[in-house]
Amino acid sequence: MLVALKSLLVFSTTNENCFFTEFHEKFNIIKGKNTSGKSTLIQSIIYAFGINDGKEKLEEILKNNLIFKLDLVVNNDLITLIRDSDSYYIVKNKSIKKRFDGVNSNNSNEHIKLKNELSELFNFNLFLERKGELVSAPLEVMWLPSYISQAVGWVYLRESFSNIILLGINTE
Repeated sequence: MLVALKSLLVFSTTNENCFFTEFHEKFNIIKGKNTSGKSTLIQSIIYAFGINDGKEKLEEILKNNLIFKLDLVVNNDLITLIRDSDSYYIVKNKSIKKRFDGVNSNNSNEHIKLKNELSELFNFNLFLERKGELVSAPLEVMWLPSYISQAVGWVYLRESFSNIILLGINTE
């Protein structure tokens, strides 16, 4: 499955500030000095994708009532993911496909449904071996290595993935 980031728009309904960037369809390099926003950009993309794990790192900017709009191209379809403080919309070819409310808690039924919907939308069906049993990989794995926190780094990550067998990768 071919997935390409197209653009990211983040805007505040409180103070009318916004950020917009477009991505190249094949290759993007994010560079800048320390504290220039590189990690915030990656965390914003992941948060817009529906993953909550890094939202505490975005806590300062999330106070501004932000709306995230991430445009992607998936197998020639335009997919737009829109997220505000508590709701999430999946738009396919400019038509709302699904809406989820109450997605800010990882354990909420709506967030679990959202992650299942996104896994299905992106045909993400990876299985991992854990303690001799095959289990579905969480959606967050789709974002490796971008998902790796600077605070954790590759050394600790390598240790935590030491006995994993990857199965079921679909490369249509």
